[in-house]
Amino acid sequence: MSKLDINLPNLKAFFDKKKQIFISTKNEKIIILLKKNNIDKVFYKNNEDLKFNLLRKSKFKVKIIGKNNFKRKVIHFLNHKFGNFKLRVGVTHHIGEGTWSSLPHKFEYHLEKGFEEFFFYLLKNKPKQAIQVGKGVWHNFKKVDSAWRVNNKSFSQIPMGYHPVVGLPNVKVSYVWAYLAKYKRWEKI
Repeated sequence: MSKLDINLPNLKAFFDKKKQIFISTKNEKIIILLKKNNIDKVFYKNNEDLKFNLLRKSKFKVKIIGKNNFKRKVIHFLNHKFGNFKLRVGVTHHIGEGTWSSLPHKFEYHLEKGFEEFFFYLLKNKPKQAIQVGKGVWHNFKKVDSAWRVNNKSFSQIPMGYHPVVGLPNVKVSYVWAYLAKYKRWEKI
């Protein structure tokens, strides 16, 4: 089932029919414009800004991570060098079809309450579905050890811990991710 919005305690998002993803916290807002199922533009603002600002691609941090069936291109739009923002946003593109990604970062091996993250899936090629695995804890520290099917242009909450995603055969997976770096130890780069 497709989910077009997500509502965590401090992190909210929705997708509208104009192909825009809106992500917000109490003090920060992001708009991501999609074009042909790809990221076109990213705008940001905090409560002190009067208008949204275009985030220049020259500010993005791009990394190629993994090998073989785990290889992916990760683009960080907002990172720890971005002012007082606690919101971290980016996109991961799998290299290849039916491949895996999103293995945990070192800090996620030490499970803590309050970690809020979601993925918004951009899947190419039929059947445009993937399997999301979650083993760890939700933001409220409730344990999870499960796997669920996700669809193109849908949200899923992501637990702190082990959370790989794999495309079904022939499916190329990309996903916008967003999380709150409430502590410096929760930084991914």
